[in-house]
Amino acid sequence: MTHRIKRTIVASTLVLAALWAGAAMAAQPAVLTQIPDNAGVIVVVKNLKQLTTKIANAGTRMKITVPDDLLATLMGRYGIADGLDQNGSAAYVMLDVGKEQANPGPPPMVFVVPASDSKAMLKSIEAKEPDESGIMQVTLANAEQESYAAVAGKYVLLSPQKAPLQEFLAHKGALDKKLSAESAAAFDASDIVLYANMPELGPKAVEGIERARDAMAIQMGMANQNKAQAAVTGRAMGAMFALATQCLTDSNANLVTFRMNDDGATLGGIGLFKADSPMGKFIAAQKPKANNLDGLPDGKLLLAATGSLDPSSASAAINKVIDQIAADPDLRDDPKLPDIKKALDLEKQVLAGFSGQKMALYQPSDPAKGWLNGVTLVDTADPQKTIDAALAMARLNLTSGGNQGMVVEQKTEENAVNIKGVSFLKSTLTYSLSPDAPRQMAAGINMLKSMYGPDGLTMYYGVVGRQVLTVMSNDPKLLEDAVDAAQAGSTALSRNAEIVAGNKNAQPNAQGVVYLPVSRWAALALKQFGLAPADPPADKPAPAPLVISATMTGPNVTTEMYIPMGTVIDLSATIQESFPGLIH
Repeated sequence: MTHRIKRTIVASTLVLAALWAGAAMAAQPAVLTQIPDNAGVIVVVKNLKQLTTKIANAGTRMKITVPDDLLATLMGRYGIADGLDQNGSAAYVMLDVGKEQANPGPPPMVFVVPASDSKAMLKSIEAKEPDESGIMQVTLANAEQESYAAVAGKYVLLSPQKAPLQEFLAHKGALDKKLSAESAAAFDASDIVLYANMPELGPKAVEGIERARDAMAIQMGMANQNKAQAAVTGRAMGAMFALATQCLTDSNANLVTFRMNDDGATLGGIGLFKADSPMGKFIAAQKPKANNLDGLPDGKLLLAATGSLDPSSASAAINKVIDQIAADPDLRDDPKLPDIKKALDLEKQVLAGFSGQKMALYQPSDPAKGWLNGVTLVDTADPQKTIDAALAMARLNLTSGGNQGMVVEQKTEENAVNIKGVSFLKSTLTYSLSPDAPRQMAAGINMLKSMYGPDGLTMYYGVVGRQVLTVMSNDPKLLEDAVDAAQAGSTALSRNAEIVAGNKNAQPNAQGVVYLPVSRWAALALKQFGLAPADPPADKPAPAPLVISATMTGPNVTTEMYIPMGTVIDLSATIQESFPGLIH
């Protein structure tokens, strides 16, 4: 009896698994069965009619003129009038991306169009008789020359050249059989996916990065820099190029995704890395953390962000770059070498204890005194050392010679103010033109004074528990509110209606989240140009913010940016009100 029950459970489980797998495969865009698995880059639209209907609906809500049948209008531009499967999936396929070509120009491409009646579609584009391989000449509207077509299953293949179609038809392996589970899920969930096949694309992309690095080195060599400054800058730039190369080398696939509904649109990026690669191991070391904005004061936000990193893996990666900078032979004779090494050593110690950061920028009460007002909380093992490192790096930057034409002065005052037992160090940076500064730099100075206020950038550094509390503002009320919130671990900002609305659109268990109230930024920008958009009614809730969130799961990274439709509609209305006739 027991064995019979076990067999029944196993059989039922296998049946359910088979049904689930079949459903998952069916949910993928069918066009993937036609695409060669060696294609370099593809763009897939999951359902033509659904996507164009969503876009048309969004345009109507924004009061933008949209054709009655957007899909028919788009296809009509190519002369495709009949035989289109409107509910089918389509693809734009780039073959041999990055490989040497006999003739310069765009890489070979094939457009894969779903057909309900391939004969009717071919007739509408004036197809001629096919050759022995099934390829025929066609006439596409607005094309400068004859194009080519072929039929593959329920799809018509189109290309401006014959050779890509021959290669496309000759290749036997299909991409849908090669996709990882993560890639398949992305195709299933998205309206549009751009898929970069990194084993095919990566080597040539690395060559491009190396050429860009060499060009940058030449430009830096021509710049007016001393040896020490050039060494530090060069090593830092080299680290950036090395990181880009590492990402390409370690990656299996990269995807850009897009999906939308009546509430908004989501633009995503997915990096799938080899589990045993340096990049894959670094990503896998990052663990989910309950990120929130607790401890920051509530207010009318311009920006809020929170994020965390694994201290050991993050510090190991950055320490490698720091050690390379410190060992550069061009620094040996520089009189500032002891200060540079001290600052770098402090930075390494700080990184070893860093685990997370949260920050918020608030709309200023008086923009004339500067419109960047913010509060930051940094979780660290040694808060005081973190402050010392920040000031040491700032002093190095001031004396590095990188501010030609601009005089930057730093003043620090210990125990400048004490609020409820928190003693703050005050740091002020002021900006002015040097006597030999080119005239056009005056605009840059004015912009800095507009951002920070006429008295310069003022920063207050204090310690609350094991956190560094930094306040960027000349507003004493914000300083007091920041202390109150940090000491109480206030949840007021986490419960702010805009943040709550944003969290509904962020990825769960994200390592980092950014909240951006776009409508408020737009209103501020218009006021800077002397325009005064109407303030929203007092009882109207603020639209949900634009939200960017990043998750690291295993060796993979997923970043998503959610754009609320309410924000887009408000922004469109503001632009139309301020610039009549610009959008129609």
